Parts: sequence; C-alpha cells; structure tokens
Amino acid sequence: MSTLDENGILQYEESDARDTFSELLNMGQGATSDAISADRGRLAALETLTTPGGLEAPCDAAAGFSLQVNTAIRLGKLMFYRISWTRTGSAITVQPDGNIPDTAIATFKAGFVPVAGMLFPASSVAPVASYFASNTGVWVSAVAPGSTFPTNTTGQFAGLAILA
Repeated sequence: MSTLDENGILQYEESDARDTFSELLNMGQGATSDAISADRGRLAALETLTTPGGLEAPCDAAAGFSLQVNTAIRLGKLMFYRISWTRTGSAITVQPDGNIPDTAIATFKAGFVPVAGMLFPASSVAPVASYFASNTGVWVSAVAPGSTFPTNTTGQFAGLAILA
C-alpha cells in the first residue's frame, strides 16, 4: 500500500495494484501536486511578511500636541516609524533636573500597537532628552536640564517597533 513521505510525496510499494498505468501515475502526480500547492501557500504567506507596505500614519496626536510627520512602514511584524510633533497645549513645568510629568505625545491606532516593551525610540531631537513608550503610545518624560517646554515646542523621534 502506498504511503506519503514527510514531504507529502507518494511512495509506491510493490503491492500497489491499479487498473491502468495512467491511474498509477496520476496517483503519484496528485500527491506531488498537493505538496507543491501547500508549499506555495506557505511561500505566499512568507512573502507578505517581507514585502514592505506603503507609508501609513500609525498614531493619533494626544491632547495638547499636533503631529506634523506621522509615518510608518510595516514589514511583517516590524514597524519603522518617524513622528514630528509640536506642543499646542499650555507650557509644561520643567523641574531643575529636567524632569517633567510623563506626558503623552501620541497614541497608537489599531493595527500599529506594539508588543509591550517592544517599541524602541532610536533617535530624538532636542529639547527632549527622554522618551519612553508603552503599547498605548509614546510619551515624553524629560527635557534638557534648565530648558523650558512652552507652547510651540517641537521635537521628533524615530525608531522600530515589534507589532502585536
């Protein structure tokens, strides 16, 4: 009796009995076709993970901020992003050491939510000295000591995220 190997390809046995030679050949070709079809399905799924999408807007501005640049490219479960923002709300009080209350700049839209702890702001531009991120958005937590954070303060950051 014929069996399928670990790749799904038909392995003939001496005891295989078919009415016609074409029936015997078609039995093997059918198993091979099924195996190739399954491989093509897996390959198509992999190709969608490695083909970058177009530019998308991953965030919504938090209260008191506007976003001038809000772009991301997804590549499978990775997102490369860049955000440029302006403080539109009232000035934020800066402590002498540069700490400010944790303040949300932007929140992630559905489909752009990173795995907790898997958002990596890679660069920022002064006056902001420290960003941190959660799976809800990006926050500013410190500025250069001795600086101010008035209305119209601008900044930008870019980085990588692993998406949920």
